[in-house]
Amino acid sequence: MADPKGMIAVVSLKARLDHAAAEALGHELRKQTGTDLTLDCANVSHIGGLAAETLVSAAKSWASADHTLQLINISAAMSDQLATMGLSAATFDMEGSQ
Repeated sequence: MADPKGMIAVVSLKARLDHAAAEALGHELRKQTGTDLTLDCANVSHIGGLAAETLVSAAKSWASADHTLQLINISAAMSDQLATMGLSAATFDMEGSQ
């Protein structure tokens, strides 16, 4: 979905981001390397620790590469589950240096 002309790629996340889904999530994120990326979280009803760790790592990688990774439409379920891990939407609010 990435546009080489500088447009922001948008990826809709699956409903269940458990241990089994974390590898596919990482693969999808790697395909978007080098682009600004928006992750639509509206469908997420479950996020496990490994998937959350994958997203935190991606946010840090995108910021260090001077790209933006943004999570949008964070579902209440995802927000609650992130909170139990000590995370929030602000955890992922990182932008590369301008």
